[in-house]
Amino acid sequence: MMVSESATVSGFIPPGNHRSFTYAITYDAVFSLRIPWLHPTGLFVVVLGSTTLLVTILHGMEAVLWTVAYRILGALPDNKSGMLYSLNAITSYGHINLSLDNHWHLMGALEALEVGIQWVRNKISHFSSCSMLL
Repeated sequence: MMVSESATVSGFIPPGNHRSFTYAITYDAVFSLRIPWLHPTGLFVVVLGSTTLLVTILHGMEAVLWTVAYRILGALPDNKSGMLYSLNAITSYGHINLSLDNHWHLMGALEALEVGIQWVRNKISHFSSCSMLL
């Protein structure tokens, strides 16, 4: 069974043997379906929302790893304090009256510095990828 060019562009699938033709979805065929999240604005919202959720989950996982490190080393008394201190260092919130012992101060500073380095690295990679698109 032969399929014409207009049939593949419009998204029409003829009945019968589906192995005998190639079905190609083009930009016009997708956007003619009027699916809201496939609209460029809807797609942008979905991608941005998913990225934000993923980054938030990754930061939470990073805070858990730092909490485990603080607990293994005995720098903080319990998991709640460790998580609170880690989230405080990651977000630079700064209103928590929780501090490490003197010999652990450098570790707390390294956690905050590591998050800052990640932020700078992400900005550099973002701007370098944007310049490649031009």
